[in-house]
Amino acid sequence: MKQVTQEETQELFNLVERHAIKYYDVQIEIVDHYASAIEEIWENEPDLSFLEAQKRIYREFWDFKTLEEEKRKALIKKINKRIWKTFSSWMKLPRLVLTLISIGCFFYLYQQSEIIQKYMMLGIFSIGMLLNFYPLWRYFQLKRHLKKEFLLMDCVMASNSMALVLAMLPVNWLHYDWSHFYDLPFAIFTVVWVINILIGYQILEKNIQVIKSTYLKAA
Repeated sequence: MKQVTQEETQELFNLVERHAIKYYDVQIEIVDHYASAIEEIWENEPDLSFLEAQKRIYREFWDFKTLEEEKRKALIKKINKRIWKTFSSWMKLPRLVLTLISIGCFFYLYQQSEIIQKYMMLGIFSIGMLLNFYPLWRYFQLKRHLKKEFLLMDCVMASNSMALVLAMLPVNWLHYDWSHFYDLPFAIFTVVWVINILIGYQILEKNIQVIKSTYLKAA
């Protein structure tokens, strides 16, 4: 059976890039579908030229941005599902014991004095700002290594940004004179934030390995 050559595949990549699709994982997916559709046409019409076959199915693939958005939504849904699944594991034994002990420790510390509480909130914010530079560093390191951009990594980075948002919340509380009624919510918030950071790093590193193993040779 007649197959798409390497030169013709590059032409498809050029076509996708001309439609402002910058993400390499999206480019590969579109090109693979495009090439498969062309080869299906060649099964019945082997004498048809590559250009004619490409033009015949162009109407099915021309809206590349819509395909990119569909893939983005699917990736975000998949990542969010994985985040929730991982987070829920912290609410089950044996991790639940560690979660409750951590909440108890922070609750005890917050009750000691308002000064301790405020400094711990400030510390959470400061550490959160510093830790969120790590995913950015890993992201740009990967881009520099593969010389490509990946929609998967953009979606993962978006999920990691939630930890930074949570870390900023205590800033609004530092200048208030809270009663000890809020010590328990603060303690729960702190533990949830730490779990969020751990989950974000776990998902980040896992997807970096997926990208390297899948696209390193192709890139």
